[in-house]
Amino acid sequence: MNPISPATCERVLRKLELPGKLSDEDVAFIGACCREYVIPPKKLSEIRRRISKREDISPLVLLTAEESELLPKRGFLRDFIAYTMSVESPFLWLLWSAIGAVSVSLRRQIHLDWQWYTIYPNHWLIFVGPSGAGKSISSKIAMRMLRKVPDINILAGETTPEALIESLASLSEPPVFAEQCVVEPTATALIHADELAVFLGKQKYKAGLTQLLTQLYDCDEDFEKRLRSGKFQVKSPCLSIIAATTPDDLSEAIPSSAFGAGFMGRIVFVVQQRGHRSVPFPKEEQNTSYSLASLTASLCDISKLAGQVELSQEAYSWYEEWYYSARRFMVTEELGLAGYQSRRHVHLLRLAMIYQATYAEGNDRLVLDVEALEDAYNLLLHTEMQMGQAFQQVNQTVAGKVYRRISEQIRKRKTITHSELLRLNSAYGVAAKDVEEIVKQLLAEERIKTGHTKAGGKRGYSWIE
Repeated sequence: MNPISPATCERVLRKLELPGKLSDEDVAFIGACCREYVIPPKKLSEIRRRISKREDISPLVLLTAEESELLPKRGFLRDFIAYTMSVESPFLWLLWSAIGAVSVSLRRQIHLDWQWYTIYPNHWLIFVGPSGAGKSISSKIAMRMLRKVPDINILAGETTPEALIESLASLSEPPVFAEQCVVEPTATALIHADELAVFLGKQKYKAGLTQLLTQLYDCDEDFEKRLRSGKFQVKSPCLSIIAATTPDDLSEAIPSSAFGAGFMGRIVFVVQQRGHRSVPFPKEEQNTSYSLASLTASLCDISKLAGQVELSQEAYSWYEEWYYSARRFMVTEELGLAGYQSRRHVHLLRLAMIYQATYAEGNDRLVLDVEALEDAYNLLLHTEMQMGQAFQQVNQTVAGKVYRRISEQIRKRKTITHSELLRLNSAYGVAAKDVEEIVKQLLAEERIKTGHTKAGGKRGYSWIE
């Protein structure tokens, strides 16, 4: 981006002072200047102030070109972004917060019948970024709207396996009638956790939480769990998660047993640094098209949607071609994302259901079209490009822990067989090839030596004092 000339900046300000509705060319010129040039802070503040006073100019003209390409074309998601343009949080956190709000509102009232299993639109989102970058404020804006939607259950961000099951088992909604469709009682809920480490943690009383969450993710019809306090039955669970963490805390927040397991593959990690907007005096948008009241009303309307989602013929062809060509393509191959890649098609379909529910009207919201699939894929692809950043540091941390653990196992035992070393570490989800790599490293560092044990002559290792 190049600095804007004073003359061009003054031209923008003059256009914003003109009475009446501006032409489309004028609006495009203002947006291009805001996106393509570096505008001095004082001038930019003045431009923002004048745009906020004009009802005929959307604050969306301030989006970058990349953000504009990802911006939903219409509906709740687009209006949510317009409403939050005075928030300094990165664009992706705001957009995914809006997606999370729609996901929670839909509960398990709409679904895709995928022959051997059923796909619901619930999402598990974890925002990853530095402290103070706006992770919490992004999701809290969505929470403000969700709390005004009837029958939305928001659970505490700190829980135990026992408390979670008891909460879900106690939830019971009366049947809801929507266009002759009866919505059965379900245990639907959102877990909103500002701090992922507080939610998951590694304390003993949270043991088994990630395994329990993994079992609940697919929203099976009935779920039973026997605890010390008794046997609990959860009727038609549908659990959504919106949480946040820093890159440094990510490896500490998620138990090591969850890496390489199914839990990680069910999460969309939205990784950002800091937003590009500077807003010294944030102001809530009052435009009737995207005010808090109108957005909440839209969310309430979406929450009434119910029924089975079908793919249009064009969407069926698009998805089939994508499945064979692009499904396995990933822009990053970081350790920890293998499970995500195997479920990538499910993430796409869940997200496309959200787009369709906000794009169309009436029963058309239950017919998935190509536009919803393409827009969902573009956002997913862009999000995946950043996802590996979170795991680069996690992998370094996890690899370091595995290295230290294996070193300590051999040192304490003086001598250990290869098979015993594999058994000890398989409990932590460490693959045999990873154990082999660390053993090679220890041999190269001359910390251990290889040989055969006296008892049985098995291959083993001895610690060098």
